[in-house]
Parts: sequence; C-alpha cells; structure tokens
Amino acid sequence: MTVVDGFISFVLTKIGLAGLMAVIIKPETVVSPERNSLEGCLNYFPEIHVVLGNESCDLDSAVTSIVTAFLLCQRKSELECVVLPVLNVVRKDFRLRTEVTFFLQKTNIPLDLLIFKDEIDLEKLAKEKKLYLTLVDHNILSADQQCLEEAVVRVIDHHKLECRDRGVRCDMTVEMVGSCCTLVAEKMFTMCPSVIDQQVAMLLYGLTIEEMLRKDLKVVEGNKFRIAMPSISGFLEDLKAKPKLSIALEEYITKNNYHGLVIMTIHHNTETQKVQRQIAVYSPNPVIKEQLVNTLKGAQEPGLELEPLNLGISYLMSFNQRNIAASRKVVLPLVRSFIQESHYVSETVTNIFAQKRAITLHHC
Repeated sequence: MTVVDGFISFVLTKIGLAGLMAVIIKPETVVSPERNSLEGCLNYFPEIHVVLGNESCDLDSAVTSIVTAFLLCQRKSELECVVLPVLNVVRKDFRLRTEVTFFLQKTNIPLDLLIFKDEIDLEKLAKEKKLYLTLVDHNILSADQQCLEEAVVRVIDHHKLECRDRGVRCDMTVEMVGSCCTLVAEKMFTMCPSVIDQQVAMLLYGLTIEEMLRKDLKVVEGNKFRIAMPSISGFLEDLKAKPKLSIALEEYITKNNYHGLVIMTIHHNTETQKVQRQIAVYSPNPVIKEQLVNTLKGAQEPGLELEPLNLGISYLMSFNQRNIAASRKVVLPLVRSFIQESHYVSETVTNIFAQKRAITLHHC
C-alpha cells in the first residue's frame, strides 16, 4: 500500500472514517464503532479542514483537491483535526467527468471513497465555527457557497484574482501559471518532499507525453504558422525518460498541425532553494528548428543565456537556461516575432505540407 492509498483509505472513506482518529490524529482516542457515518464521525473533531476545488471539477481541480489535502494532512497530523478533500460537484454528476474518472482510476484512487459536496454539510460546519476551508483552482466562492466565505483560510490558484481582500487570516498563493497542479507540486517539493511517492508523482506528473504537453500550453499563431509552447515542471531529462519520445513528439505536432515546439521546464531544488530552467526547440523541419533557436539565442534585454544540452533526441535542440527570470511570458514574444518577421515562413509551411501529403500518398 502506498502512502496515498493509506490516506485515501483512512481519510476519504465514509464507512469506518472514525478509525482516522486512531490512525492519524490521536492514537489514545477511541471512537465507538456505531458512529460510522461521515457526519457522525466529524462530530468528534473540533476542526474540520476541507480542501475544495472549483465547480467545474475538471482534472486540475480534482487532483489538486486530493493532493493538497494529502499535503495538509502531513502538516496537521499532530492537531485535533481532520483534513478532507471535497469535490465541488454532486456525486451523480461526477460520472460525466470522464477525463477525471479515467485518470483517478488510472492512478488507483478509489472513486467510491471520494467525498462530494452533496455528502458533507459545509454550511452547518461553518455555522458551528468548525470549518477551515482551502480553495484550490479558484479564489472566489460561487453565489450559493458565499456562506462559507468566513471559513476560507487558504487559497491556491492560477486564475486571475477576483476575491475581496481576506486579510491576514488567509494564506494566498495566486500565480498566473498554466495549472493549479504546478503550484501544488512546488509546495510539495518545498514543504514535504519526503512524502512524494510514485502515486503522488503520478497524480501530479504521471501523464502521457501528449498530456504533459497539453497540460500547460500556449500556442502562437500567425502567417499560417503554429508554434506550441508547453511548460513542464521538472527537467528535460524527465521527458527524455518517456518511451518512444521522438515518435510521440512527431505524432503530437502532426495531429495538432503545429510546425514546431518550444518546450520550457522549471525545477525548484528543495536543498538549495534554487530555480532551474531549461528550454528545447523541436521541429522535424531543420530550417524552422535552426531559425527558432537563433531567435532565442539572439534575444536581448533580457537575454536567455542558453547553454547547449545534448540529450540525443532527434530533431530536438536543448539548452540550460541560465537566466531563470525569463519565464514563458518573456519567451512568447520572441516566438511571436519569429513568426511575424520571418519572410521564409509561408513558403516553408507550404513545402512542409506538400512533403507530408507526398509521403502520405506514397504509403497509401
């Protein structure tokens, strides 16, 4: 049983949830077995910490609800409290989130042990002053959940800040990155890296190559030209470890009619507290690849300070990026200028599609 399996079994289950106190909170406490409903078990705790995702209950929201609750559980294990992830949707509608259900099953999260908003009375807990609420993947409560506002003590979100000032009572982490998982992963590596086992890593990063590229993606378009700019937490070496990477990259750009990829990675070193960035350019067309690389190398004010990194991957040129302050917001205008200012682009694109059609017809 992995760490998260144990957490799911003891924290998420409603039948036998009373055993949580003996396992995680206070070993000397005994709870009568007949109090096995969720509401009955929660009566034994003076504090109920709930991690609540947004009402879309998409993959980012569901995963960050579960993993953030897991993280908080590690940090609050000495307190007389329980930490529960709550999916902000009614249970009967959850099966409609097919991407979410598929991925959670893939990562061995028992769906029947999850808690949904219609299965816990958050308003009652708030009125009793027992509720401590962490919002993930959103920072403002919906109209029908405004009664929970005073219980909000933490926000982790990657959307534009919309909520009113909650003052010192609320710990705010709001950054405009591609996904909330990115922010939660950074917190895991900084605050509690020892609990990151295979299942946690799978939840946060364990996607296919295509899913990794789509997860935090910007696309620059113009002049009948498309360059994808995915951002990935970790190192390029992690991407290299994926099986059949070259084939997957080729299939990905072909499927989405991209003409190249500019892949950016970021890694937070928990020992040195330093940030490391890498960047890679991928395109089967050598002209596009070379010109994109030259554009990035030639950047000024700020320069990217690129150092070659040989990963031995076909059609991929990789670099360590010494200017760690240059985020995707800095690199994206460079790619846009490459598309807008390059005179050969339209002709190159036409030739690429002509070559692809010729190859396709040859194999038909």
